[in-house]
Amino acid sequence: MSVAAVATALSSLGALCELAGLVLVVREIRSDPERGRRLLESLEQPDRPNRTYPAPVQPALGPRTTYADTARTGETFRRLEADVANALAKLKRTTDAELDQAIERVQRDVAERDAELRDGLRYVLAGSTRDRWIGVVLLGAGVIVSGVGSGVGNLT
Repeated sequence: MSVAAVATALSSLGALCELAGLVLVVREIRSDPERGRRLLESLEQPDRPNRTYPAPVQPALGPRTTYADTARTGETFRRLEADVANALAKLKRTTDAELDQAIERVQRDVAERDAELRDGLRYVLAGSTRDRWIGVVLLGAGVIVSGVGSGVGNLT
């Protein structure tokens, strides 16, 4: 095999390594904005809560009160006052419990989105460096092999 053939082979191999390295680096650089856009789009779509409300309550119609019932009216109002106070206290406990659950759901959702964002950023900033380093090595190898091929060619 002649020196000129070796020089040509080395130059060709170097050029192929350079091109392969360039393709890898360009592919990774071009994929980052799309990957980032998909990640941010998924994070910007919050889920709306599905709420239901009870049907309105119609007042119950009872018998008409007579003059004889007025003696019990005071006690009825006191019982009604106690019932309303108890119902308001129960409503407060219920709404506080529901609020606590809603806060927990929001905190879990934020934590999930934060973890998803961290994973996406970790890939973009660190995870995709493997292919980039391979591209750099191929470019470097291509430059070295091409240089050696040119040197051998110049010697002949």
